Amino acid sequence: MTEAIDDRLRRLQSELESHSRVARHLGLDFGRPVRSLGDGYPENTIALIGKIAERLLKQVWSHYEVPGDPSGKALNDLIKGCRPHIRSTNVINALTDIQRLRNRSTHDGYDIADEDGLLAVRRLLDVLDWFTNTGLTAVTGDSPQLSPLVEKVDRQPLGGGPHRVTATYFVRDDEDGETYGFDYSDIVTEGFRTTVVGERVRFEIDPATRRARFVIRLDLPEVDEFYR
Repeated sequence: MTEAIDDRLRRLQSELESHSRVARHLGLDFGRPVRSLGDGYPENTIALIGKIAERLLKQVWSHYEVPGDPSGKALNDLIKGCRPHIRSTNVINALTDIQRLRNRSTHDGYDIADEDGLLAVRRLLDVLDWFTNTGLTAVTGDSPQLSPLVEKVDRQPLGGGPHRVTATYFVRDDEDGETYGFDYSDIVTEGFRTTVVGERVRFEIDPATRRARFVIRLDLPEVDEFYR
């Protein structure tokens, strides 16, 4: 392994360690694929990452109550079953890359290089980043406790909110009847952060600022419908 690859591997290992919460919750060892690559076995790295991807998708499958038993399903079938619940083209592509690399590593005559192992780790990180940012409890285990349901989002002029709260958007909590402000930076999503007046959200209340944070949209359109 060259010095440049070894340096990249150390950086990827550091990024994986930031997802230790997910690893503990699912009983997985995210360091093992990195150690295998460091020992010169990229094919083992790819196989291990394939197993991790399967475990993540089985959690998603069960969380969304996808019909059928996921326990005996292959990675390809798990991706297909979970696709409607993963609203990120990048994550679907990452999972497909992991599947492609694993398929190659199991066929005779195809040499697996260190770069292939590094790519597999990188794509696993893309998947983990998305699950962590979206706060899916089935994967993260101890994500923030969110209010079960809130009133629809409203938007008011800057500084015109209740109790002189300055915010771009406002939501009223059904449980306590209070109104809380939030802005774009508080929305949990991949890519461009926005919301629509009138849609429902879930959120956590910041005890220090009494604002809404970790705002998750509940009324996201289906991808096919959105682009029709």
